[in-house]
Amino acid sequence: MKYLIFYGRLDPMYRIIKCEYRNESPRMARRNFVITALVLVCVAFVLSVVGYAIPYWESLSNGLTSVHTGLWKVCYFNGGENTCEDVSLLYGSEIPSWLYVVRAFVLLGILGAIAAGALTFMYLRQDSNLWALSSTIVTSGSWVMLVIGVATYNTNRTGLLNLAASFYLVSFSDLLCLLSGILLIASWRLSPPGYQSM
Repeated sequence: MKYLIFYGRLDPMYRIIKCEYRNESPRMARRNFVITALVLVCVAFVLSVVGYAIPYWESLSNGLTSVHTGLWKVCYFNGGENTCEDVSLLYGSEIPSWLYVVRAFVLLGILGAIAAGALTFMYLRQDSNLWALSSTIVTSGSWVMLVIGVATYNTNRTGLLNLAASFYLVSFSDLLCLLSGILLIASWRLSPPGYQSM
């Protein structure tokens, strides 16, 4: 731990304690911001994976029958029987190109969340400009990818079905990535990385 050395006739122990307090406060606040950002990006990753996989982006139910669809499958529940088919059944013979765009951008957002988690962990371990900048950029990029995927889906859907759990899980993971990026920027602004080892 580095201490600043002051010259003067005042009690040196008092000065050292005062300097240590000054250095520890931004350091601990920055560390707490980075830990919170890491937790948020990990939760965003889990939510976006679940939202990507399960077929509940849209649903409709009228009591006895229900239909729910995702990025990959469409499922029908009629009486006691649940049947799942490829999502192309919902759109006719060919899957629309916008659905491929949604799949691609949500997948890029998920991969970005993995990379953001790893880079944020490295920023936590080694307080340097490289890790701070790269974790902030990748977290923000992951947020952008997820936003594009969700917005594309919401813009192009038929509107016959109601938005369901998967859509909201991925949308919430967007928000978590955004908050994580904001916390990383705030941690960087508290005191420059490399100022003192965390």
